[in-house]
Amino acid sequence: MNAVSPSPYWINKFTPRKIAFMLFAVGLIMRLPFLSLPRQVVFDEIYFCEFATQYCCGHKNFFDIHPPHAKLLIAASAKVFGHKSDIQYKNIGQQLDESVAIEGMRLVPAFAGAAIPSIIFLLVYMLGGSVLSAFLAGFAICFDNSFIVQSRIVALDPILIFFMLTSVLTCLRVMRSDIKMDRYFWIALSGMFSAMAVGSKFTGLTAVAISFGLLGMTAIDKIYANSKMWLDQTKNFAAEMIVFVCGFAVVYLGGWYLHFFLLTETGSGDAFMLNTGHFFQDTFKLHKIMLSANAGITTPHPYASPWYTWFYLKRPIFYWQEAGKVIYFIGNPVVWFSVLPGFVYAVFYWYRNSTSWKERIFDRNLIMILGAIASIAPMAAVNRPLFLYHYLPTLTFLCIVTFSSFPNWSQSISPKRKKLYQGLAVIYVTLILIGFAIISPLSFGFHAGGSVRSYLQSLYTSWR
Repeated sequence: MNAVSPSPYWINKFTPRKIAFMLFAVGLIMRLPFLSLPRQVVFDEIYFCEFATQYCCGHKNFFDIHPPHAKLLIAASAKVFGHKSDIQYKNIGQQLDESVAIEGMRLVPAFAGAAIPSIIFLLVYMLGGSVLSAFLAGFAICFDNSFIVQSRIVALDPILIFFMLTSVLTCLRVMRSDIKMDRYFWIALSGMFSAMAVGSKFTGLTAVAISFGLLGMTAIDKIYANSKMWLDQTKNFAAEMIVFVCGFAVVYLGGWYLHFFLLTETGSGDAFMLNTGHFFQDTFKLHKIMLSANAGITTPHPYASPWYTWFYLKRPIFYWQEAGKVIYFIGNPVVWFSVLPGFVYAVFYWYRNSTSWKERIFDRNLIMILGAIASIAPMAAVNRPLFLYHYLPTLTFLCIVTFSSFPNWSQSISPKRKKLYQGLAVIYVTLILIGFAIISPLSFGFHAGGSVRSYLQSLYTSWR
């Protein structure tokens, strides 16, 4: 009997590198066309456009609860695109003139968002997933409407997730090499990407935890394999941690240096700006102020939602509207409703498929499972208003864990069942495309006729 590949023929025709490139190309097609439209302020752009403008043009002090790194990237892109305006961003829907390089500001989140499906594909593949399962993971995020919406406006979340994933990806690359200098290079790069993740939002600390977990797991595994070399392995691990921390520190502190260097004029954040003559002390104090201010946000918002409602899309966010055109932050229901059960199954499979606790602990998927939990745990612990887009990092890790468990299905099953799974994969892809098409008028700011909006609102009364 001829062996049956676990992947359909249309997947086997392409190498992993080509699939990653195609996912990136599709991601760009979803984001770059008409990126400057609407030429108005959309939801949180009222804050992030203002902050980026001050970095590149106004140089007035401001205060934000998030670190500066992602906003500095947005500001740099705006500068390259000729942004010269120092206008005040006063309200959602505010018209922007030609002096505002809004396409330049939106470009960084757009590129980051376009790259995320490809990185997810590579991560699942490097975690041991088949080409098919890795493709499904990347495809699901590529055609998720919430990711598309958030990466077509000036937002920090796509940049945050991009650097979280690249940090983990480079860390996995470390595990494939035994050459010391090669390992140091990738570890330093992982530290730098982790710094950019934390520098986007503090929730990027999840990337640091995952990277440390993967490197630590590798070191302990080597000690178990050769206990006589435990001292040498401990020294190697300590040296690698130093390299990681150095890479992290250079980028993270560098971003804060640029923050103080660029904001030289009096502005709305004067009360929070400290002396730039005591850099380390002032940076530490500002972090305390940021964390305190973040925890102190208590003003209710009509589109805020508790974290436990995010799994089933209970409260999407109304971003923008004009003359029947709308932008609504809402995920692809097929993706959102499938990854949580998939994650639960993956955890069950991880436990059931291992013969001992040692095998379970040294399974790299355990680190990703813990990463998914760690990405949402802080949200459950805070009392400030939260929004559906805070779920995107968790959704990403749920997707990775879900599809990383799929390859095991194809290792010891009959050819007939493999064909069944291939058929299910085609059905899943088709359903994702249908879900994407239904939600798209609300994602791209198309004219959403009353019938479309009424239909969606009939599905969930909270979808207003």
